[in-house]
Amino acid sequence: MRWLIFLSTFAGLSVIMNLSILDIMRELKSWSKSKAVKARKLKMKQLLNYSDLKPYHRYLRKIELTLDSAKIGISSDVFLQLSLLTAVLGLSIGLFLSNILLAMVMTTGFFFMPLLFLHFLHYRYMKTLNDSINLGLSLLTNTYLQIEDLIISVKENVFRVEEPLKQVLLEFITDVEIINPDVKTAITNMKAKVENKFFGRWCDILIQCHDDRDFKNVLPAIVTEMSDVRKQQAELDKTLYPVYKDFFSVSLITIASLPVIQVLNISWYHILMNTLAGRVIVALVFLIIFAATGYVIIFNKPVSIL
Repeated sequence: MRWLIFLSTFAGLSVIMNLSILDIMRELKSWSKSKAVKARKLKMKQLLNYSDLKPYHRYLRKIELTLDSAKIGISSDVFLQLSLLTAVLGLSIGLFLSNILLAMVMTTGFFFMPLLFLHFLHYRYMKTLNDSINLGLSLLTNTYLQIEDLIISVKENVFRVEEPLKQVLLEFITDVEIINPDVKTAITNMKAKVENKFFGRWCDILIQCHDDRDFKNVLPAIVTEMSDVRKQQAELDKTLYPVYKDFFSVSLITIASLPVIQVLNISWYHILMNTLAGRVIVALVFLIIFAATGYVIIFNKPVSIL
């Protein structure tokens, strides 16, 4: 009886409000889809939020993201084991020189050295990717403006593009021709594989071009803007190269001065290695070298991700 009353009321409201069952089902489906999208966005936000994590888990998350961005095929666990191995090496050097303060500095510095080297590889990969994207987008845009066919444009230029963008374009062709013929979805997947804001904007415009061809005139502006950033990067590298060269040269000379002092003046070496003041000085020197090296490597990031 209750079900009969409910169905009668539902049918009456549908007639009064001029709604059909299909309209109601469509709205319910749209509502559930929007909830799913919001749930995925919330989950992604939680993954990228470091503030709720403990320092150890925050460090691991940072390592995982950097390894993924730099396309280095090792896990965070292996990387952490490597960091611990280098920390033991630093501790051994400090204890071998009978300097507890130096052992503490060397242990900490050597533990973070793999992470600094990982940042260096990541930034070098990003610079290589930026150069590859700049050339590739220029070729693809020129061809696309002429023939207005993205698939043919990619096929004609894919083997003229350098890695790592070349592999992304090959996967795009495979995705469209074999897996899913929806070009918009393939462009979205291609965008997610490349960590570059200019490439992301270029892909967004391509998706809009699929509905309105007039948006193709925006593509050259993105390529031009990226070319300007590439020129800025080249000028910055040219300016900073002598600075980095001098810094690492001075650091190596400072480290090499210890055995040289032992040969030239044994009494000075005895003061540095066997007195409290000398041990503090040696520990401070290596602390400054480690801190300055970390600052130099992290500071030397590509212009596109500043």
